Amino acid sequence: MHIPLLSRFITDPLIELKQHAEKVRECIWIFQEASECYFSENCTTFTELRDRLYEISLKSKTNRIKIKDHLPKLNSKEINKTYLLVYLYEINGITDSIEAVMDWLQLQKQPGIYAMVEKEFLLLIDAVINPVEELTTMVGEIKKLIKSSPAKRRKKISKTTANLHKQCQEAIKASNMIKQKLFLKPPKKQLDIIYMLELTAKIEKIIYNTEKSAEVLHIMLV
Repeated sequence: MHIPLLSRFITDPLIELKQHAEKVRECIWIFQEASECYFSENCTTFTELRDRLYEISLKSKTNRIKIKDHLPKLNSKEINKTYLLVYLYEINGITDSIEAVMDWLQLQKQPGIYAMVEKEFLLLIDAVINPVEELTTMVGEIKKLIKSSPAKRRKKISKTTANLHKQCQEAIKASNMIKQKLFLKPPKKQLDIIYMLELTAKIEKIIYNTEKSAEVLHIMLV
């Protein structure tokens, strides 16, 4: 993989951490755009968006590797390196889960099967975006948070984490609405309900990975 010349000279893992978070945020935005296109009547850019998402996801993994390479230069008094590695594992699960959803959508090229729950799926996708954005914003502010007083940092992180958990719960509610509707009035084809339940579960994984990432980040910084 080609690594931009400038990025080879970046030795601060916190800068890499911010860049990595920006890639994750870009992935969730592309996912939202691709999903909305997929559920529309005349989607012609899904494959292009999917390929773009894979490209950004791959770049995020490159950032993750570079963060690990630069860990010896990180001041252990500022950030616990063990928690940082756990965080990287969890947030990597977000991009992996997004890719899994895109792969699953690609299998079913007749979005008409979603007619009875299309609105609910779009609500779920919108609900998933918010906690991921909240998480990546918090990561982007790590340097600023570290320099702030412990009390101020604790208050800021706790407030952000609480808000993120609330957003995750709202996303789970949206997910449960889909399941409830599918069971109350199941599609005629059994394969369709299996497909949609699996899609719901794959989207839920994005939520769970985001929540776990936030929990580790909270422990690491507070």
